[in-house]
Amino acid sequence: LIIVSFSDTDHIFIVVFTWILSGMIACVMKSGGGEGLVGTLAKYAKNPRSGMLVAFALGLMIFFDDYANTLIVGQTVRPIIDSLGVSREKLAFLVDSTAAPVASVSPISSWIGFELSLIEDALAQLEADGEDVTCYDSSAFIIFLNTIPGRFYPIFVLGVQFFLIIFGIEFGPMLKFERKARAEHAATARSDSPFDPVSQMEHMRNNSKEVMYNPMYHTRHDRVSINSDKGDKQAAVHAGAPELEPDPSTPRRW
Repeated sequence: LIIVSFSDTDHIFIVVFTWILSGMIACVMKSGGGEGLVGTLAKYAKNPRSGMLVAFALGLMIFFDDYANTLIVGQTVRPIIDSLGVSREKLAFLVDSTAAPVASVSPISSWIGFELSLIEDALAQLEADGEDVTCYDSSAFIIFLNTIPGRFYPIFVLGVQFFLIIFGIEFGPMLKFERKARAEHAATARSDSPFDPVSQMEHMRNNSKEVMYNPMYHTRHDRVSINSDKGDKQAAVHAGAPELEPDPSTPRRW
């Protein structure tokens, strides 16, 4: 099956494009460009809500390709999200749910060439079958623009993301992941060395194993562990550390 897939020109183009883009991003991170971007974005990310809004906004800005969106946003926002106590699972959802939806409704993206060819082929087939195509616009691009209001899933999922971020609401497994991440963040805040996004980015730049980050395949392995045996929710912190007040940013149940 893999050999058959690689015999397709489009599949090979996607793989090569992803490799080149990943290499370019790795070079940017190694040269310190990622630290500057993280430092700039961190100024606007003061709490979990604003941090997720930064990730959401960055996902909207990189509208030209879904693969580029996933690689760039996941790599850039990761240290900021970690420093604010947002779960990696939430980051994965934010990245994945802005990549393809944004590219699919953008009039300038890597998707549009393929979609225009599909529209032109469909019009040609209808005309060959004797159908009246005068009711359609002669420009495939105009037809594409007219289909954007009817693309319900991309519009819906972007709206749902914004709604969940603004109102701080989660449900299902994501609620558990977010509450666990907040507890880990509270435990980290009690330590002598709080988590810093710029320092984390510098560490990633110096450690080649962590340069390329795909949020879909990572867990929060670098945070303070929580003892969940017998329902114990006490964090593993320094003995005698004062208790923190409940975090108002903890997500609420739907």
